[in-house]
Amino acid sequence: MPPKQGPRCRVLGCTYSKKPVPPGTSLFLVPNFTDDKVKNVVVFESWVQLSGNNEHLEIPIKHLRRNMKFCERHFLPDQFQAGGRRGKKLKKKETLPSVFDEHHAPISDEHMSQWRQTQHYRAIFEPLTPRRKAASEKVVVEPPVNQVQHYCNLVS
Repeated sequence: MPPKQGPRCRVLGCTYSKKPVPPGTSLFLVPNFTDDKVKNVVVFESWVQLSGNNEHLEIPIKHLRRNMKFCERHFLPDQFQAGGRRGKKLKKKETLPSVFDEHHAPISDEHMSQWRQTQHYRAIFEPLTPRRKAASEKVVVEPPVNQVQHYCNLVS
């Protein structure tokens, strides 16, 4: 049996994407989307997009939800709060990773749009997102094209 490789950051190009994070380095699990809020779906998609790794679009969403983590290097100091266990940092709620290497690029909006059309995406998220309303009703809510920008607008 091969030795356990240890936890890794899932941001493409991160130092800790190829080797385990050192002891004491905090890893943050992608926020969950299971409480039926559109905002949480947007946050989840934003983390996936910010990872910059197109391979994540091929992984089952349930697996991403349980295993996709970003290391503390991708957050600003003011995005943490006191209270972490065993010397680890505790991320404030509703923060997006915002620190990346200069060559890092998020997954393109085009690839994200194609991902939203896949069967495995629709099976998970369609029940959580608002449906188009009938023409007689005035309000129509559609998922934004640029999830990261939309989330930043929601938080600010």
